[in-house]
Amino acid sequence: MKRSILILMDIDGTMMRWHRGISQKIVRYVLEEGLQLTVPNDFHAQLGCKTDFQIIGESCEKLGVERSIIHHRRDAILHAITAITESFASPENMIAMQGVHELMQSCEEAGYTLGLLTGNIRATAFAKLAPAGYAQYFQEGAFGDDNEDRLALPPIALERFNAIHSNQQFFEFSHTVIIGDTDNDVRCAKAHGMPVITVATGSMTLDELEVFQPDAVLDSLVDTQGIMALIRKLCPDK
Repeated sequence: MKRSILILMDIDGTMMRWHRGISQKIVRYVLEEGLQLTVPNDFHAQLGCKTDFQIIGESCEKLGVERSIIHHRRDAILHAITAITESFASPENMIAMQGVHELMQSCEEAGYTLGLLTGNIRATAFAKLAPAGYAQYFQEGAFGDDNEDRLALPPIALERFNAIHSNQQFFEFSHTVIIGDTDNDVRCAKAHGMPVITVATGSMTLDELEVFQPDAVLDSLVDTQGIMALIRKLCPDK
């Protein structure tokens, strides 16, 4: 079997981002409608490249509610997240990052496999990608409803892709590149010995990302050929 290169893309801040305030509206809706909680007007959820269930759990604790409630109302939470995200998922509510189409097309042409590594649940991941036409590049990945801990997601992604491609190729951590926009993407990659490329199109600046020593820090995904060369360097054939 051929050892192949797998590219795992983050979504929020890397490929797209909501206009200001929408993420907080989504969390509030889930807390109020999915969990039937009373949320103060000044409540502000802590986001930052966390999984959806981590955000909801931490929000519950901040509101003085036992985190265990999310296990009892998991289906209601999933329904609420999906409903509110789909209602906002339109071009006028989001910013699509430049260079994504070109990079994904170049990865496909090079024979790389594309996947998602995101804190979003599966349904909302594809809902967010659809308005910009990014969903067409992805069929599988690891998502926020697979595990609350983002660091647990890479093994899930590799297991899925290795099952899908078991007769043609295999994927391993050393040849799986995470592309994301926060320190959590770096931690996630380093925990499994994976190369990681960060891009300062989200909540963190170039200088802030540099502190966490990713393999590369970019100001955007626009330089397709430069990124492709970087991937080849990070994942040599031998």
